[in-house]
Amino acid sequence: MKSAEDGAIELTLAPNGLTKFVYPFEFLLTMRYTLDGATAGLALTVENTGDKPLPFSVGFHPYFAASRLENVRFDVTAATCSQDAKGEQPAAPAEITLTKNPGSADSIRLMTGVKSPMRFTDSGNGHTVTVAFDESVFTNGVLWQQDAERFVCMEPWNGWANSVNEAGRHIELAPGESQTFAWSVTVG
Repeated sequence: MKSAEDGAIELTLAPNGLTKFVYPFEFLLTMRYTLDGATAGLALTVENTGDKPLPFSVGFHPYFAASRLENVRFDVTAATCSQDAKGEQPAAPAEITLTKNPGSADSIRLMTGVKSPMRFTDSGNGHTVTVAFDESVFTNGVLWQQDAERFVCMEPWNGWANSVNEAGRHIELAPGESQTFAWSVTVG
């Protein structure tokens, strides 16, 4: 832990033996959480403390309680929407839905060109969740739900799973550079 104060906490992560085993780079991650009423702010700063380029992408995976998937309505605007990040991406429909796939363990929508904010309303519990973010650093979005679970994941991303191993699908910071990724969640 780096620091804590009323309504905020800041945590840091530096490389260790375990991180270097799977990710052989020098870095410093600083995550700052703030709370102001019904809004939680999250800001991740990635700093390259090494002497070679630092490849990475950012995704946060927040899970929000949902009464039932059938009760959830999304208000999300995106350029494309698909169930797979590979291949040509189809244009997003006017209304993006997340429905259970027979025989699949989960339901997913991968989106590019996502506009802030993303929002969903759950008619079963009456809650609305709004995720706001900077579109210049978060260009992708994900909706996800595991069948039979009572949550929905709605998140801004700037890459996809394993994009750090795919040329042109991740960010690279030069030695000494840093970048901050800030977003917020409001529950109403």
